Amino acid sequence: MQNQRRIFIHILTLLPKLADAEEVFQQACVIILDKADQFAPGTNFVRWACQIAQYEAYNYRRRLQNERLHFNDELLDALANRRLDNSEVLQAELDALRLCVSKLPQADRQLIQERYQRDISSRELAMELGRPENTVYKAIHRIRRSLRECIQRSMARTERETAPQGLPEILT
Repeated sequence: MQNQRRIFIHILTLLPKLADAEEVFQQACVIILDKADQFAPGTNFVRWACQIAQYEAYNYRRRLQNERLHFNDELLDALANRRLDNSEVLQAELDALRLCVSKLPQADRQLIQERYQRDISSRELAMELGRPENTVYKAIHRIRRSLRECIQRSMARTERETAPQGLPEILT
């Protein structure tokens, strides 16, 4: 359950139409549940589940051969593998974003959540809040810049913490 979003995004890499991706996702979930006993504990569940979803996406594409534009399996494999390789970085960035949002002052956090969780424009939000549109736009811009800087600092800190420490004796 906790990896559904990552699997769905992987499918979207292969099938950019949302309706197609949703259909394949449902089918892939059924197969993943059916094959759950074949998963080797201690291995990467997301990679295993995404591989199943990828096969389902290929099967779906084969059934839709009457579409005008087709991508060959090699291209889709390359895209899917790149997506999987980047998924850990994307997850780290998402974790950093969550942490950075939690560090915002309450008013800023509330403003940014209203704007993006409800997916409304700055204009609509300004009207609801009874504030000038320009003021809301500038506040959101400032908060986004602050979040971007916080994420960059967090990612740099993580990179420093996971990098090998010190040079070997022979190099010093």
